[in-house]
Amino acid sequence: MVTRVLHLILVALTLICDSGNCATFENVSIVLVSRSPEYLRTFFSVYVRSANSLAPYVNPQSFEVIVIVEENVPVLRKNSISNMSKIEEINIVASGLRRIEPGTFHDLPKLQQLNLSGNSLVEIENGVFTNLQVRSLSLQNNQIARLGDRAFNDMNLRFLFLNHNKISTWSSKWFAGNPLKSIQMADNLVQELPAYAFKYLRRFGDRIDVINLSNNKLQRIDGQAFNGLNHLGVVNFQNNLIEVLPSNVFRSGSEINTLDVTNNKISDLTASLACLTSVDSAVFENVTVSLTTELTKLYVYGRPPIDVVLIQSSNTLGETNAFPSSKKTQLVTCPTSFMSL
Repeated sequence: MVTRVLHLILVALTLICDSGNCATFENVSIVLVSRSPEYLRTFFSVYVRSANSLAPYVNPQSFEVIVIVEENVPVLRKNSISNMSKIEEINIVASGLRRIEPGTFHDLPKLQQLNLSGNSLVEIENGVFTNLQVRSLSLQNNQIARLGDRAFNDMNLRFLFLNHNKISTWSSKWFAGNPLKSIQMADNLVQELPAYAFKYLRRFGDRIDVINLSNNKLQRIDGQAFNGLNHLGVVNFQNNLIEVLPSNVFRSGSEINTLDVTNNKISDLTASLACLTSVDSAVFENVTVSLTTELTKLYVYGRPPIDVVLIQSSNTLGETNAFPSSKKTQLVTCPTSFMSL
C-alpha cells in the first residue's frame, strides 16, 4: 500500500513538473570533470537544489565535462543548457529525460560531444539542436519513434548514434549540413532505405565509414539508395528481412570494405555487386562479405576471386569465382556515372 502511494505521488509530481511548474533541475547532483590526462584528471561534485539553468553552477569552475547520471531530469527546458563557454562534453544519461524543448542548447562554443543515452525520449523536435556544433551526438537506448525532418540540420556532426530506439522511417533531410562519417541506427524498426538516402551528404564528400542498420525490419533497399557515395567503409544490414539487394545498388565506382548481410533472406548477390568491378583491385581484394546460410553463389565478373569471410560456421558457399566466359550474358549493365540528384 505504501509503495503504491509513493508511486502515485511520484507520478503526480512528474506531471506537475512536465507542465512547467517545477524547475528544470530539482535535487540533482552534477559531476564536473577536467579534460586533463587521466592521471591528472580532477572531479568536482555540485548539488543543485532548484534551478532552471546549469550555467551558474558550472561557469565559476574550471572544468570541461558535465556528467549527470541516474538523476531525475524529466524535461530540459529552453535555455537550461546554455551560456557555458568552457564546456566540451555533456552527459545526461539514464536520468528519465522524456522531452527536450527547442532552444535548450545554445552558446556552447566548445561543445564537441553530447550524450543523452539511456533516457525515455520519444521525439526529437525540429529546433532542439539548432546551431549546436558538435562532432558526436548519442541518443541511443531511448524510445525515440519520431524525428523532425530537420532534427539534426547543420550540426557539423561526424558521429550519430541512434541505436536501440523505435525509429521506423528514414529521411535524408535529417542529415542536411552534416559531414557525417558514421551513422549508427542498429536495433530500430526501419523497414525501407529510400532512394537518395544520403543525398545531403554529397557536398561534404563521398565517403561514409560506417552505416549500421543491423537488427531493424528492413525489407527493401532502393536501387538508388547509395547514389552519390563512392566510398563505403562498413555497411551492416545484419539481421533484417531483406530478400533482394537491387541490381547495381552499389553503382559504378563504388568501393566497399565490409558488407554484412548475415541473417537475411538473400539467396544471390550476383547482380547487386556487379558494378563493384570498376573498383581498383587493391581496394576490391579487401572486400569482406558476410553471408547468410542460404547464399550459394557470389560472382563478380572481371575481377580476381573474392576472399569471402564466413562469420557463421553453418554458412555454405558454392562458387566464388569471377564470371566464366560462358556466363558473361548474366551481367547487368553498369552506369558510367552516378545519376544526378
